[in-house]
Amino acid sequence: MFNKNSLKEYFLQNHDFSIHEIHTILSYFRPLNLEVGDHCLKEGKVSNSIFFIEGGILRTYHVDKNSNEITNFFFSENQFLMNFKSYSRDEPSNIYIQAVTACKIFYLNKKDEKKLLKVISQWAIFFDKELHDMLLHKMSIYRNFKIASAKENYESFLKHERHIANRIPLQYIASFLGIAPQSLSRIRRECN
Repeated sequence: MFNKNSLKEYFLQNHDFSIHEIHTILSYFRPLNLEVGDHCLKEGKVSNSIFFIEGGILRTYHVDKNSNEITNFFFSENQFLMNFKSYSRDEPSNIYIQAVTACKIFYLNKKDEKKLLKVISQWAIFFDKELHDMLLHKMSIYRNFKIASAKENYESFLKHERHIANRIPLQYIASFLGIAPQSLSRIRRECN
């Protein structure tokens, strides 16, 4: 069952919208259930939605030249997600967005966002801040991945993403860390 309380609380805690403005914003968001493996964006399609995760975990990934899925990021409860480049430029997406667990999300399509901007101009300021904060957060988590060892990367992942680490299939974490699942299994045993 969907209610927009988590989304409402998010707006109350993260911006100074009035209650009336929040209710107006909420009226533009629509609910969507995703099952494990469902995509809310596929490579080659133009992104036309902004997603807010009420429950569950999504990942972004791309497919490399050898047809391997490479996980880029994970997103979980109370986070916004979108392919900004595809959304803002009306270009085909170069990534997929997929449910790693069953998910309850709310989405705001581009047509409705344009209407929302006409009614609440502060939405643009809020969303710019959201994108900025999300990028800084993700960059802080993954900053040292290219120079650190696989074990250090896993420990960093646990430090920043412990709340989702046990809910994600091992192969996605391994893909994200850039190591083989067998190596990750060994590292996990060493870390426990």
